[in-house]
Amino acid sequence: MKKLGWIILAWIGCWLSVCTAAEPASLTRIRDIRALSPAEAEKGLPADVRGVVTWVDPAKGGPIVIDDGEAGIWIAMEVAIANKLWKRQDPRPDDWKVGTILRIKGVTDPGGYAPVILPESITQEGEAALPPANPVGLERLYSGADDAQRIEIRGVVQRVESPPQPAGNKVTFLTLGLGDQVCVARVDGIGGSDQTAANRLVDAEVRMKGVFTPVPNLRGEMTGLRIHVSGWNDVEVLSPPPEDPFLSPKVELDRLVPFSPMGSSRHRKVMQGVVTFSVPGSFFFLQDGVTGVKVEAKDMVIHVGDQVEVAGFVETSRWIAFVSGAVIRKTGTAPVPPALSVTVKQILHPDLWSSRRTEKIGDCDSRTVRVKGLLKRMELRDAEKGSATASLQIEGDGHQLFIADLPRLDGAGALELRSLKEGSEISLTGVCELMFGDRPVAIQTMRPVGFRLWVNSAADIKVLKSPSWWTLRKLAVALGIALAALLGATIWIRTLQRAVRRHVLALEESMRHHRDSELEFLSARKERLRLATDLHDGLQQMIIGVGFRMEAALAYLDDIPAAAREEFLAARRTLMGTLTGLRECLWGLRHVDEGPGDFAALLRHGIDSMEHWPRGAVVVESSGQPYILSRDVMGNLLLLVQEAVGNALNHGKAAHVRVILNYDAEGLEVSIQDDGVGFDPAAVGGISEGHFGLAGMKERINRLRGDIRIQSSAGQGARIDIRIPRSGDTGDDTLLEEQA
Repeated sequence: MKKLGWIILAWIGCWLSVCTAAEPASLTRIRDIRALSPAEAEKGLPADVRGVVTWVDPAKGGPIVIDDGEAGIWIAMEVAIANKLWKRQDPRPDDWKVGTILRIKGVTDPGGYAPVILPESITQEGEAALPPANPVGLERLYSGADDAQRIEIRGVVQRVESPPQPAGNKVTFLTLGLGDQVCVARVDGIGGSDQTAANRLVDAEVRMKGVFTPVPNLRGEMTGLRIHVSGWNDVEVLSPPPEDPFLSPKVELDRLVPFSPMGSSRHRKVMQGVVTFSVPGSFFFLQDGVTGVKVEAKDMVIHVGDQVEVAGFVETSRWIAFVSGAVIRKTGTAPVPPALSVTVKQILHPDLWSSRRTEKIGDCDSRTVRVKGLLKRMELRDAEKGSATASLQIEGDGHQLFIADLPRLDGAGALELRSLKEGSEISLTGVCELMFGDRPVAIQTMRPVGFRLWVNSAADIKVLKSPSWWTLRKLAVALGIALAALLGATIWIRTLQRAVRRHVLALEESMRHHRDSELEFLSARKERLRLATDLHDGLQQMIIGVGFRMEAALAYLDDIPAAAREEFLAARRTLMGTLTGLRECLWGLRHVDEGPGDFAALLRHGIDSMEHWPRGAVVVESSGQPYILSRDVMGNLLLLVQEAVGNALNHGKAAHVRVILNYDAEGLEVSIQDDGVGFDPAAVGGISEGHFGLAGMKERINRLRGDIRIQSSAGQGARIDIRIPRSGDTGDDTLLEEQA
């Protein structure tokens, strides 16, 4: 018993250790969860944390952020709901707000950028003050370490947008300039007077407190900066914008970002010039002297030739600065600066234009130029809608390709462009926009890798030289057609040769079969005639003589018993039946040679001559285009039909028998149908039992290389379907109509 007790205690100890190992301790510090690798977080480790809410998504079921005093973390409500972990009917109570203390039990998840918690149960425990926001700089932001943490940033507001939101949600997005980068601030709950104040913040320097949320891509890599601000109270205006944006410092277009020991300001700058190209509601190009700049503007319609002042923010995210968030003021009109005639090589290599510094011309970006090239391809879109667009692919000097875009065309312009032919040498006037590749680390300057030409209208495209009628493309097409025709002719000749070979072989086989059939037919005919003569002159006469003698004997024997007389009469009837069968056999043997050449007519002739068959009981029908059958085929078919009809009348007690012939291109079909008592084909005995009828039919069809199918059942009559292939089975394939 003592040993049994020790065994039970050991088993209980093992069971407790297994249970303890299967349930790891919950993670209670947010800092420890954030330190997990993606692979560890994906295991769904248990978490039990307590913290204060630092941000709440206004959308129902949206995420929240909590902070336990050491670190903050995302609580992914929508993911938990999708995975059926969060089972509350209400996705999130309305009384959860910034400052609410929550205890959250759930599991870890790698999230889209940093580890998050998927909640299984949430308990509200009161309210508390928010943790302090840590001031951070641009370098710290781009490290991504402050994800889900409360931070404080300062910058210049460059854009204010309030896109449509679901009912009850009020969200405004502020774009802040931070050094040479931007950060998007999402401010919740702005409306009414706060919204009006927010719209006036453009060009103001502000300080904001909120939760930092990097913008990740599909691979979890940070691609942008974003901060979630819970309300207007977390936005502090450090210096308001000027009442008049055009009171901002004025700059020349070629000095948008000049060197200054104090650094470049992120506030608005004012510049002026003439509009050289415009896409209303999107952007336009401004040129002053020989320098141009691209201006992004969505709120004002500007036309080519307008003299304007622009107050906007200089962006340096491209290799060449451009202007965004612009406010425009029209000051008059002015002629567009003359186009600079350049080559593609000069556009892409501006430092090669002249060996003397004083004669060098600056880059062509955002400047009106005139360039020549060969039209390689043109794509015209929406030409039927009255407002068309076009894109041309041009090959310039050095075989360098570039794109010319015409974003707006009227009907006349679209018609004029349609007249352009590929291969034409053309001259284009438009605004050049340089394109650059990735920023290399090892060099201080960057050469453009290509450019796009923005063309105002079809009138800015001139044809210098039309393409030759005979082009390389047409030559290639002609050669392709010739080769295709040659290939087709070769294939056709080979196919024809194979077809001729097949027909020759088939003809040889048909002739051989025809010759063999004729020899077989002649031999069979000779034998049939001899047999018919012997049967007629010998056996038939003997049967007739025996019949007469029996009839004479009965005349002399008047007083014989009635039973004996009946036996004599039965014997005489049997003898006469034998004579009838013999006559049928002689009919089949002779009618093959003596009857008509048309098989249907031969059948009708033979049926009419069968005097012991009921008149009108047998009907022959024919369809299709008849053709001549060999005597051998007709003889075998005639005997087969005779056997089948005789069986239907004698054994099947049929009142009507239909013989249906159907001629088609593949062969002859013969169908024999009766309304007799029917029989079971499987129960009919074979040759060994003395039954030769069905076996004889099948043997005849096999000799003709045909098929036979017998269908019958008790009380349903019988049907025999025969099919004889045409090829090789006709004495002459010529139609009866052609011989008539």
